[in-house]
Parts: sequence; C-alpha cells; structure tokens
Amino acid sequence: MFKAYDIALSPRSRAVAGTNRKGKVVSKSSSTDLSIGGLFSEHEALEGLLRSLYAELVPFPKLGLMPPRVLVSSVVNSVHARAAIKEACIHAGAREVLLLDRGMAVALDHYGDAMEKSKALVVCYQSGMLEIAGYGGLLATQQWTWHAEQSITIRREAGKSHTQALANYPVSVSALESFEQTLGGLVQDGYGKDDLLLWSVDTVPEAIMEVLTKVHTNLNLVDPDADLAGCRLVMADLKWFLSDKPKS
Repeated sequence: MFKAYDIALSPRSRAVAGTNRKGKVVSKSSSTDLSIGGLFSEHEALEGLLRSLYAELVPFPKLGLMPPRVLVSSVVNSVHARAAIKEACIHAGAREVLLLDRGMAVALDHYGDAMEKSKALVVCYQSGMLEIAGYGGLLATQQWTWHAEQSITIRREAGKSHTQALANYPVSVSALESFEQTLGGLVQDGYGKDDLLLWSVDTVPEAIMEVLTKVHTNLNLVDPDADLAGCRLVMADLKWFLSDKPKS
C-alpha cells in the first residue's frame, strides 16, 4: 500500500493553516510576517506554529503515535521558500515532508476527478509573491512566478538578517508586462476555458486585478482554504497522482 500523509499545511504570510484526513481545519496566526516574497525570516515563530498545528491535528505525543507525514501546499519556483518550509516542518517534528504546488492543490479542489482531462489555469497571490500555473491534466505545462526576493537585497548586521517591509511590495512594470503576456498566451492555448482560478489570502493589488480582468472574462476567486481541500483529496494515497508525474 502506498504511504499516506497525515497532515496538509498551507504556509501564508502571517499564518499557517492545516488540515487532516478527517477534514479538521486549524489555523495558527503570527504577530509578525512569517514569509514575504518567499523569505522565511522568522524560523522560530514558524516552527512554533507548526508544532502547535501538529498537536491539534495529530496529537501523537499523547497517543504515542509516530510523527506525522506532512503534505505542504507550496509556492512553485522560490527555492528559498520551499527549502525553508521543508526544514521547518522537519524541525517541528515531521518525519517526512512532500511539497505540492499550490496551484495544483487549488485546481484539484476545483476539478476533482475531472482534473486529468482539464486544462486548468491558476493564479496564486500573497504579499510579495505572484504565480501563474497552467496544468494539462496532472502535469504542469507552464509556470511563471514573480517574488520580491528577486528584487531586494538582504543586509546582515550584527549577525541578523534584515529585509525591507514588503507587505505592499509593488510588482514591477516589467513583471506585470511579463505576467500579462504569459497569462494571455495560456488563455489563447485553451487553459482556463471556463474560468481562471484566483487564490489569495491577501488583498490583490489593483494593478494585478486589472490584468486579470483584462485577459479573462470569468475570474473565479476561490476559497482561501481551497489548497488545503485539494491536498486532502490526495493525502490518503498519492499513488494515482504520482503515477502520472514525469519520471526524474
């Protein structure tokens, strides 16, 4: 039998949401920015939230169970973000971590069993991070991303990292032009024929909304927990999902 995953997580700018296979959803908030533009600067705070989520979703210390296997709804192309969240999950007590593209998780929730025959188009936004993904069935056929870590410099003073305040970090003009061009090309190729899925837990900047409504006439703002719902569909057994992945 293919191994199952116990918990699914969705790391966000100021919170981490999680769910288990029974459908219980828990969210833990932080008073500071955990991740802006893919930079996880508050590692201790992040690990503390993860431990709290583990305890509520799979209370293994009380029941003597093994540490959980964790499935994470993750950003696509930010190496720093993917490495940081995986490391934090392990340090918090997970025995195994698998990263699933957030766009794929959102599309799985929306299309369900019809995903394999669909051409899904998903845009994900959170402060300092903007991503597009087009999926031909269960394969990502084209992905584009902009994150603020591409545009800022980290200064080290007295052994500490400092970044600019990026809560409202603007997407550059050149990035917006690339965003519109990529999105328009995917629409012309038949992706998102019925609707364009938009996932966000933050307020989407007006400039980005203008591009979205210009390129696609049917914008579908999905529930912020749609990525968790999509993860939950494949948590029990990932065999059917991974079997259609390209072999590496």
